[in-house]
Amino acid sequence: MTEASKRLIVAATLAMGSQWLLSWLMGFIPQVALTTRMTPLGLLDPLNYLLAACAMAVGGWWAGKRFVPVAVLMTLLLWLAILTVMATSSASQVHASTADNLTAIFKFNQLGLLCSLVAAALGAWLGSRLQRAPAAAAPDPA
Repeated sequence: MTEASKRLIVAATLAMGSQWLLSWLMGFIPQVALTTRMTPLGLLDPLNYLLAACAMAVGGWWAGKRFVPVAVLMTLLLWLAILTVMATSSASQVHASTADNLTAIFKFNQLGLLCSLVAAALGAWLGSRLQRAPAAAAPDPA
């Protein structure tokens, strides 16, 4: 395994751990639920997108710009798991097929999914920029 691959694995672990930790800490702030907004395209949760961007920035800082597609893929896989669990658990309650439920749930969450993917990409990109900033700001020894 190359050093670059190891950095990506560590970055993904740091990003996911950071996201879980930040989400858990948000549970202790009583007014967090007030940031969620309902739109015609579904629920928007700007604070959650900010947390995702911060968590992915940690990964981007660790692994550089190569982490951006990894951050997007991680977020997409997380959303796929969430949507699948929601569709499966609600199928028995509404007496509809899992595929029908998944379609309805996706339509309701499409804006949130898109915002999460953009936040992950921007966060990872900003993190990679922060990684390069000290090197760019260092004075030339010559």
